[in-house]
Amino acid sequence: MFMIDILLMDRVNFQSWLVSSGDTGPTSPEVIIGMDIITKGDMTFMCGPEGYVFSFIVPSLLEPTDFNTYITRFNDELKWKNQNSSAQAEYRAKLKARKRK
Repeated sequence: MFMIDILLMDRVNFQSWLVSSGDTGPTSPEVIIGMDIITKGDMTFMCGPEGYVFSFIVPSLLEPTDFNTYITRFNDELKWKNQNSSAQAEYRAKLKARKRK
């Protein structure tokens, strides 16, 4: 058993944590972050354009990360753009027809 300080990105610091050492298998990560730390804040793990992105914030925001909200907003914006681009195309066609007369 070891007593260590764990420093994550953006100065998220956990001091004096009791940890153990062991074989983690063929991938051999340097650190495995356990539920005892994960439950102290909010964590996301996402696939970004340049690879995976790990985010962690302490203390917890106390609000769920609900991707349904983002999906609904994205779909609403997409519908709006499609409706407006159809209306714009129709308007342009009418203008061209008027010019021909």
